[in-house]
Amino acid sequence: MNFNQCRVPAANIIGEPGKGLLLGLKRINTNRASHAAGFIGMAQHLLDLSIVHAKTRVQHGRPIGDFQAIQHMLAEMATEIYAAKCMVYDVVEKIDQGKEDRAGTSMAKLFASEVNSRVADKAVQIFGSKGLAKGHPVEKMYRSARMYRILSGTSEIQKIQLPKHY
Repeated sequence: MNFNQCRVPAANIIGEPGKGLLLGLKRINTNRASHAAGFIGMAQHLLDLSIVHAKTRVQHGRPIGDFQAIQHMLAEMATEIYAAKCMVYDVVEKIDQGKEDRAGTSMAKLFASEVNSRVADKAVQIFGSKGLAKGHPVEKMYRSARMYRILSGTSEIQKIQLPKHY
């Protein structure tokens, strides 16, 4: 879509006239880092809910958290969340220092959104059919996690863009 000879009221202009796209592109790093932090927050909440459920849900006379398969899922969830946090902390520190790290923010957004999806999937496994019941917190986050792989540039777009930032 092209806009030729459009008049924009002065009150609606953000930044310098003709520099709006550049201003928007500069915000992409901050937006992607911010979204990645939110994805991690959701993943952490899913892990916390899963831990409580694993301690309280009893099967075969003991909490399901006693079973090695559940322990492995919780360990994988925690490990991936930790790795995603490290990436986001790194890019946020660079943003705070005024450095532009488009590759880092793209990688952090990509990784955090994918981690969030994997954590949500494991949470559904741990909760079983209860985790898929409409309106259950895990079910809601599971659906949202899928959307986050699209928000602020799909995972596939991030992978296409990353080589351009090296």
